Amino acid sequence: MRIVSRRAEAVVFGGRGDVTVSPVDLPEIGHTDVLMETRVSVVSTGTEGWILTDRFHWGGSMPYPLVPGYQKAGVVLEVGAGVDGLAPGDRVFMTTSKVCEPVHAFSGGHISLSQEIQSEVLKLPAEVSDLEAANLVVAQVGYNAASRPRIHGGEVAAVFGDGMIGQMAAQALRARGARVVLCGRRQPRLELARRYSADVVVNVAQHEARWALSGIAPGGVQVIVDTTPSPDMSLYLDVLQPRDGQVVLSGFYPGGLDVDADALQKREVALLTNSGWTCERLDATLDLVARGLLRTTPLITHRFSYHEAPEAWSMIRDRDEDVLGVAFDWTTP
Repeated sequence: MRIVSRRAEAVVFGGRGDVTVSPVDLPEIGHTDVLMETRVSVVSTGTEGWILTDRFHWGGSMPYPLVPGYQKAGVVLEVGAGVDGLAPGDRVFMTTSKVCEPVHAFSGGHISLSQEIQSEVLKLPAEVSDLEAANLVVAQVGYNAASRPRIHGGEVAAVFGDGMIGQMAAQALRARGARVVLCGRRQPRLELARRYSADVVVNVAQHEARWALSGIAPGGVQVIVDTTPSPDMSLYLDVLQPRDGQVVLSGFYPGGLDVDADALQKREVALLTNSGWTCERLDATLDLVARGLLRTTPLITHRFSYHEAPEAWSMIRDRDEDVLGVAFDWTTP
């Protein structure tokens, strides 16, 4: 007899600023569904922070109550009759999850039992740990940003933003052969970037970015990747090479963008964007992680039991400079 529903524990945003750990129901398993027991999930502090404060408005107002997050790793418990290539006991990564109303999945990342169609599931190689895999979507956003510009090797690329996406973009640019300068404001994050992500770091709270970058690349940088919520396009034009520079916009911009289109056109600056994830890019990112070219685990600065999610979010909202990556352990009872 098939189980009609399953009860899971989940991190739930009940409203603006409200974080609880609450029970939710999962639907009956579908023909191509995979049910996973979650071991670890990683917070996307930027996107989930916008969701918690009701400022992530690509799809309108937030459908509270909701389960946030979109990256987790665990072990398969059950598969639908139409699933091929996965079986109970397999280690997998999963993005989204299905839940039953009145709670909504947005996108259902932080949950003890995760159920979704097979296309949102990746089987994990032995050389990739659960924690490494559980940050795969954010790593893929950085990989995606770094894949947009033309890179032949030896170019100077400046990444603005010292968060996880900026760090991942910097690592992926280095993997493509660029010399990477990471510009940020939080010294503890910059120290991690110096060790794992970039060739040079610049604390723009202490040093003027124009002067710092002009000393590093006197002829101008070839590539800029922005991962901030408020890109300084005037600064970017000042530090780019005279022609054929490239700017990748990889942040979330609730205030919109102020862009001098004439200046971009006169200097033939390529303005590039990236967003979301695809299965192909997740596969490519997972390969870079497996090969040691993207290192996510050293950037996980804080680990909590999932029961401590409200305390974790209190810390994230306080914008502690020591906070970069935050993971929830779902193996504790």
